Amino acid sequence: MDTIFRCMSANVWRSGVLTPEGTRQNRIPALCEAIAAQSPHLLGVQEANEWAKHDHRLLDEVSERVGLSAVRDSFAPDRSTGLLYDPQVMELVEWEPVFEANAGFGGTALFDVGGPFFLSVIVVHLSHQSAPRALHQASLVNDRARRVADRRQPPGAVRAEASLVFGDVNQPDLFHPGAPPEPAPESLPAANLAYRFKGRAGAETVNRDVAELFERCRWHNVAHLLAEQTDDPGGQARLLAPTGHNGGFAVDRVLVTQSVAPAVSNLRHVDIPSDHRALVWELAPELIDPALTTRRHI
Repeated sequence: MDTIFRCMSANVWRSGVLTPEGTRQNRIPALCEAIAAQSPHLLGVQEANEWAKHDHRLLDEVSERVGLSAVRDSFAPDRSTGLLYDPQVMELVEWEPVFEANAGFGGTALFDVGGPFFLSVIVVHLSHQSAPRALHQASLVNDRARRVADRRQPPGAVRAEASLVFGDVNQPDLFHPGAPPEPAPESLPAANLAYRFKGRAGAETVNRDVAELFERCRWHNVAHLLAEQTDDPGGQARLLAPTGHNGGFAVDRVLVTQSVAPAVSNLRHVDIPSDHRALVWELAPELIDPALTTRRHI
């Protein structure tokens, strides 16, 4: 079945119902309208803590407005992230929760996407307070995404180790010459300096530890992957642009394992009523290549 999935990552900013000061501000109708306009088959959200409260009242409203089913167990009042999907084009096979506190993600979903193997999916919201914690969270994400994809396949399936990780990574990306200039330390609030830079004051360097870990573990950053496929400087700059409405770093990211890299395309930034732009991209499951994978875990 030749199917192209539209995927979307959205930081909904204080659950779409609060201001930074904590007062009520209902952005849910506008937020859902912006999401539904993209017609995603798979939607991962961050900062959605309120959606699980009061017996998932807000989650049910969002699910109805955007026309997607929720991975209900992925939403909890103490958790930032959650997943929604279109059951007409993909089937939820498993939800493996993570029980470690402050893991930066709620668990790993495994989907049957109509191919000979399943796809594991993790939505992340890594620490914006501690660089060491974010690095540990990224390592845990790498482990769970790969192990769930590797072990839970249909009988006799080729082990494609097919995984998709996306969301708010919070730390800076790897350097790319086609990216817009990165902010200087003095241009950012002091609270941001703990996890986006390292070194002494006046001699800071950008902290790329999380991005380097994912690269070392053979994840492909889709923005970089697609930027390498074009010679258009404007196209590269758009792919690698900051994802916050106030500039800064490109902290929202889509990462795929080697086998999934040939299957992703058309990444773009979309404005939504949030302090982040959403990411939208396409994934063609039939293009996942099990020959482009790492060996089984030992």
